[in-house]
Amino acid sequence: LPFCLVFRKDHLLTGRLLGSFVLRKLEDALIMLEQLKFSQMPLIPTSSSRTTSSPNGQSYKTILKALLHLEAEDHQAFMTTDPRFSWEKTGSKITPNTLFRKQAYCRTALQPAHMRSEEILSQIHGEAVKFSGGYDFDGNAVGSGISQNGEVVLAYEPSEYRTGCDGLQADHKDFFMVKEGEGWVSEVIPSKIERQVYTAGKERPEGIIILCLRVCHMDRCADDSVGLTGVGTDRGDVKIAVNDVLVTNTILFDGCHILEGEHGIKWAPAKQYVLNFRLEEKGLNYNMKISSIILL
Repeated sequence: LPFCLVFRKDHLLTGRLLGSFVLRKLEDALIMLEQLKFSQMPLIPTSSSRTTSSPNGQSYKTILKALLHLEAEDHQAFMTTDPRFSWEKTGSKITPNTLFRKQAYCRTALQPAHMRSEEILSQIHGEAVKFSGGYDFDGNAVGSGISQNGEVVLAYEPSEYRTGCDGLQADHKDFFMVKEGEGWVSEVIPSKIERQVYTAGKERPEGIIILCLRVCHMDRCADDSVGLTGVGTDRGDVKIAVNDVLVTNTILFDGCHILEGEHGIKWAPAKQYVLNFRLEEKGLNYNMKISSIILL
């Protein structure tokens, strides 16, 4: 069978199973809601930390208000409690508390993603928006993208948009592209709109920056594609700077790369971080494809 057909049938089965699960959970929720409204059961088990009284016989609006209050309590407890598991990745470079509890921004070119469906990335890059299944996919085809005003280019592989599968029109590994011969190009994170949409409180990120490169099909990357090997050394193909301070090393972290400077992985506190990239000119038309930029 053609790959497209096999892919479609597999996802159709998965989608129906998930849909059945969601419907059953919705039915359970409606039953529980009716029990809360008409029975004499407390809204929640009483405890010292949960003192919300039962809205027996009261309106759905009152029940919703009580449940939202409990949800806020749960969120506060989650954010103020350290994750309970052992941690071995990168030793003490990144703690579980930093990864799972602190303010974070993830700028991704991948689709589907919230910042693509809501046109947030298009606003950051100032691209004219086109749509495919509700997702913006505008950018520059590989080989034709030219950096404007010294900014990193949002790009895509044209072949991935010619699959013949309607269901794949919002499923693409788009990327940010740095090309040989363009000199220094930059990406600023977080942008104003990212701060408006994704900021969860007044706390700023700790200044840890992670790059995730595009995953190549079958782990076979094109000959003109380069990675981050040798960053910070004379043999490296890529130069990176954060707020005008050179990156001296990268640390592999779950397939992504933590940027490290002379003072470690935490960069000086700042409202925004300007990431500058440059590929060494070797006359080989090299490029580097970045799928996501993460700020912790």
